[in-house]
Amino acid sequence: MVSLFGFFIVLGVFVPFQEKQTDAIIGLPFGGKITTSIPCTCSPGMLITVTGPSPGIFVLMPVAKVYSYGQVYRSGPSILGSYSGVGVCLMAGIPCIPMPNEGTITIAGTSL
Repeated sequence: MVSLFGFFIVLGVFVPFQEKQTDAIIGLPFGGKITTSIPCTCSPGMLITVTGPSPGIFVLMPVAKVYSYGQVYRSGPSILGSYSGVGVCLMAGIPCIPMPNEGTITIAGTSL
């Protein structure tokens, strides 16, 4: 019994615990109606303007997770999701012009 107890003590001290990883998205929430959706001409992504409860101008990059109907390419649908960081959207000009925005969309879902 004592040796079994000692085994578990040694096991607990020398074997590192593994943290459980989740698919949690860290970011700020946004949502509303899409009023404009403009492709960035000098960089990948789209500049999306949202009006409503959590308005703003956001950059949607090709790596963002888009759920539901994926209607981010036109104005009219409702969108809900989270964003983080600073987005980079460059429009054509000499040199390319950075467009002001709230941040980069990390995850979003849309209506029809």
